[in-house]
This record gives sequence, structure tokens and C-alpha cells, in this order.
Amino acid sequence: MVNVSTSTLIAIIMVAPLHVRAAEAPAAAGTVAPLGSPDFHPSPDHPVGWRGDGTGRYPAADPPTVWERRKSAAGYDVKNILWAAKMPAYSVATPIIVGDRIFVTAEVNDLVCVSKDTGRILWIRSNPEFEGLSEEERKANPVFADTLAPLGSQLAKVNDELVIALNAASKDAEKLLKTKKEIDKQMNDALVALDKKRFHRYWGQGVFGFAGTTPTSDGKSVYVFFTTGVVVCYDLDGNRKWIDYGRGGCSEHGNFASPLCLGNRLIVWAGEMRGYDTATGKIVFN
Repeated sequence: MVNVSTSTLIAIIMVAPLHVRAAEAPAAAGTVAPLGSPDFHPSPDHPVGWRGDGTGRYPAADPPTVWERRKSAAGYDVKNILWAAKMPAYSVATPIIVGDRIFVTAEVNDLVCVSKDTGRILWIRSNPEFEGLSEEERKANPVFADTLAPLGSQLAKVNDELVIALNAASKDAEKLLKTKKEIDKQMNDALVALDKKRFHRYWGQGVFGFAGTTPTSDGKSVYVFFTTGVVVCYDLDGNRKWIDYGRGGCSEHGNFASPLCLGNRLIVWAGEMRGYDTATGKIVFN
């Protein structure tokens, strides 16, 4: 797998192995196959995330070093590419693999799940700032129920339609992407009108994006930190388990510190270190 590009639409590319190592045998019962092996299966004790096992090495992996896709009369001729998939937007984050699924972020606040085997998008989940506020805070102002909540529901519906359109390479995808951006702008404008200092998205961060931090996983859930200030947890099927909104940036050059999952703690850096309980999303320290 290669890192994502920074074009308008990300292409996640899965490359075919040049050959299978003859010396590589299936893992014996009770042992764990090396990270990168097709026999490796993530678990809470052996999760997969950025840097994998902490060494940055994949000892059983044997990827090709050359791949290409050229336009031809029949469409495209490919070499060493199993599949390529368009994403809803760009991101400078690295995808992670958990079991048979790939997770990657996309601007501004999307988590995207892709089938590792086929390249089909399984789901897209957006995470606007207001959804990370406490229930008490959202009840305190009618704009959340009257304006923002309906926009959030509309965005979720557009995401579902976009998954179908992107998988089908339909022309409807461009229209849906435009609608998606318009909804996000309406939500952000409404929040800035409420509290400009708190909800303004820093332009310096926006140069490279708010979805640039790499997700992490414990094998059961996926955790994401967006530098809009949102921290969120999903199960592997796209069900949101919890969401929080806090500080996102930390310098004039932006923040790209990826979160760390350490046991039952999720650690986030945003000019302050915050520790979340992975099960509940409650802040344990900051």
C-alpha cells in the first residue's frame, strides 16, 4: 500500500505482491504472525496502526517497487495494481489497515472505510464540531436543534449517497461532493456566528488540511483526531461510539500530531496533552 496523494480526490492504491515468499510458513497455533504477513490478524493485544508494532518495519511484506496505470483503447492498462479508489477529498494522513478494512481520513472531518480486498468504499462518516459538544451545551441554544442538527442529518444522507456514486464511478459524485461542501460551510458559518473565537477554523491549518493526522486502532475500534478539535471513536462497522470537541491547533504552522492508543487511553496533542478513556470518551487528564 502506498501513502495517499494530495490531489483533489485521493486515490488509495493497493499494489499486487511480486511473489509469495516460499520460506514463509503459516503461523503456528498460539503464535502471532509477523506484521505484514497475510496470516497476521489484529487483536487488542496486537493492534495495527501508524508504525504498526512500533518499529515501522513489516518483516514479512514483499511489495513491488514499480507500478503504473496507463490509458489505453480499452480504458487503462495496469501493472502491479490490484485496485484504485477515489476518496471524497484529499488528505495528507496515512491510511491504516485493520483486518480486511482500510481506514483513512478526508477533508474536512471525514473518516472513510474501504474494503482492503476490493477497494469498494464501505462507509463515510463526517464529524462536525457541534456534534462533539455536550448535550447540555447543545440544549442551551436553539440553533443546534433548529439549524445544525438538520444539517448534520442531511450530511449523513449525502455521505450514504456518495458512497454509492463513488463506487459506481457515477457522474452524480461531483454534484454530491459540491452539496457536501455547501453543508459543511453552512454548519461552520452557523458555529462562527455563535462564537467566532471558539469555532473559527485557522487558515494556516487549512493550507494542508484539518484531516492530516493518521487514525489509530486497537483492533476493535478506530480513533481519529481532526485538527478542527474533534476527537472521535468508531467501531469497525462505522457506528460512532463517542465524540468530543476541544482544542485542535497548537502553532501558527498547524498541528499534525497523530493520536496514540496506549492500552485503555487515547492520547491527543493539541498544544495540550489530553488523555481519553477509549471505552467512554471521557477525558482522564489534560
